Amino acid sequence: MYANVVIDISHYEGHVDFSAATKEPVIAVISKASYGLSGVDNTYAVRRDTAKACGLLWGSYHFGTGEGTGQQQAENFLEVIGQQGTDDLIALDFEPNVDSKGNPLGATMTLDQARGFVLTIYDAVGRYPLLYSNHFLSAQLVGKSDAVLSNCPLWFAEYMLSPTGKPSVPVGWNSWTLWQYTDGEVGQLPHTVLGVGPCDRNYYIDSVDALKQKWPLS
Repeated sequence: MYANVVIDISHYEGHVDFSAATKEPVIAVISKASYGLSGVDNTYAVRRDTAKACGLLWGSYHFGTGEGTGQQQAENFLEVIGQQGTDDLIALDFEPNVDSKGNPLGATMTLDQARGFVLTIYDAVGRYPLLYSNHFLSAQLVGKSDAVLSNCPLWFAEYMLSPTGKPSVPVGWNSWTLWQYTDGEVGQLPHTVLGVGPCDRNYYIDSVDALKQKWPLS
């Protein structure tokens, strides 16, 4: 049975009460740390300390853009999370660089840049990051497995499911590790979390005990 105990957040969540969220129960939080060449989510550091003080598992993600190289973006991410962050879950957010209405905010990360990011992280911490994406990833791969990216555990976003009731996954992965089933508005219920409100919620593919044992999942 899937464990519905993981949320992901960024500065867009204005108020977060992690102590309340643990009563949901939420077991793990993945927070935006950085974006592009030099972007930093200014809520990241304080929330990390607060979440860990509440006993929550912690993770960090970088939003990829089309700026510079993947290596340069990975270096920005690693600087933001610091040495302590390398023991936590690490993820690359690989999706179109657009606003909530689909309007472009800048260049979107390419597959080559994503590979550069992933390989830089692997060289730095000795494991592959999770790869977060949606059907954008499938479109970029055009039906072919990627020799680099397929090493990454898959964190897949899909809100409107196929008749099977399970998310589809791109070529190169047998299954997903995390499934973002709602963005707080679209997708199956529940959409909200105590102390947070509407937010991105995620299933882990196994039990809560397995999640605790296998974190950081890569």
